Amino acid sequence: MADPETPPAGDSAEPKADAAGPQDEPAAVAPMAEAAAPAVEAALAPAHPSSPPTVFRAGGGRKFVLTVVLLVLMPFLVSLPIMIFWRAGAGHLGDAASLAVGGFVFISAALFLLSHIVYSYRGRIEVGDDAVRLSVPKWRGPTPGLRYVKREIKYADIDRIETRGEIYKEIAVPTLLRSAMLTTKTGERVHLGYVHEASEDPAFPIREIADEISRRSGVPIGVKASVKVGSQYKALVKGTPPWDMGGDAGSPEHEMARAEYETLVHKNHVYMFYLAFILFGLAAIAFIVDIGRSGLLNSAG
Repeated sequence: MADPETPPAGDSAEPKADAAGPQDEPAAVAPMAEAAAPAVEAALAPAHPSSPPTVFRAGGGRKFVLTVVLLVLMPFLVSLPIMIFWRAGAGHLGDAASLAVGGFVFISAALFLLSHIVYSYRGRIEVGDDAVRLSVPKWRGPTPGLRYVKREIKYADIDRIETRGEIYKEIAVPTLLRSAMLTTKTGERVHLGYVHEASEDPAFPIREIADEISRRSGVPIGVKASVKVGSQYKALVKGTPPWDMGGDAGSPEHEMARAEYETLVHKNHVYMFYLAFILFGLAAIAFIVDIGRSGLLNSAG
């Protein structure tokens, strides 16, 4: 006879199943939480590791040397008008006129030096992780102007990064420069600067700056056709040919084929080598002549 207090076998299995059900749910949820953890960490992490900005600016040595040179020239610049009026008042009109012409050339050179001093203090290009921050002059040809542009341009706003060659000629000697330009999607152009084809400015290496901006922004560099400008003084007064002139929109009067430009670059290097050689030879001849006139060679014999 069966014990009435003992439940049947079928009835005792159901409570055990009910008791086991709630204990299995945390075990099922744990693997899902572990699988979701990497996704949460990835969402909270930055999209890409930020790299430190690259800053291009003049060093203290350049600023010091240029400033000292200008300070040395200042006494002569201040006294120049006094000397001119004194000679004119004394009746030496020819001397006053020649001194005025020389003073004009000297003052022009001092202003040119001043523009580069200001550029060494105010010029700065910072290529950051998401934008480029600029303090660059409004260029008048290769001469930095005294007015400056301070901008922060996001990489998403850059439409084009372009360079072009510009040929200047002074006393039949060509000077070959390369300039770089940023163009925003709104059509605004910001001139980065100039660099000589034969040498690089260590403070503002324009090629390197353009490459760095291109690398960080993902905008490729476009190379436009080279243009003939003429004298640097002409560019200082009238400006350079329009930027669109280097390319399909250019005119045959100013444009120069790439092969012709490369040939001119090679010739310019040869001219500079022979010019330096001639100047060195003239200096050596003058040194020998001075020694001969002083009698040092005769006394040694």
